[in-house]
Amino acid sequence: VAGGTGAMVANVAGSSSLSREFAAANGYAITWAAGASTQPTDLTMQQLVCPEGQIKIVGEGAVPFCRACPAGSYESADSGDLVCTEAGPGYYAPTAGLTEATLRTCPAHAQSQIVVYEGSTPSLAPSTGATSADDCSCVAGYYALGGACVECPSGGRCLGGAYLPVALPGYGQFSL
Repeated sequence: VAGGTGAMVANVAGSSSLSREFAAANGYAITWAAGASTQPTDLTMQQLVCPEGQIKIVGEGAVPFCRACPAGSYESADSGDLVCTEAGPGYYAPTAGLTEATLRTCPAHAQSQIVVYEGSTPSLAPSTGATSADDCSCVAGYYALGGACVECPSGGRCLGGAYLPVALPGYGQFSL
């Protein structure tokens, strides 16, 4: 239906667009592209401008709208506003709607990690999608002491994470 009657409007390419009236009636927030002299009657994916931290989604009936990236992820400038990217090792995203610039950084010598086993030997591997500083743990070569990651003592081996230093053969035991 042409003329902005509030109904879905098919464009030439066969995909749908969203009229301003439909958007307002259904609670969608729309931001028009900067520099437009007038607001277009119908909204297409190309015209939709999402706030930082949000990506473009095509909803039911091919209706485009913006959605905040969930906690553990962020909207990356490299994604073209189409994909949320998981927070990488060394970072966490505690709330929805973050951008690469607003990600939080893990403490020094820490990153988000998971425990993996080779046989019965545990080790730590970087992980993605952290949502809290609690998801960050010390990297190999460091151990946790008083809320900080401390360098492994000479003659010790530190797996990182919550593991305490282990004395190498010939070094006895450590007292922390």
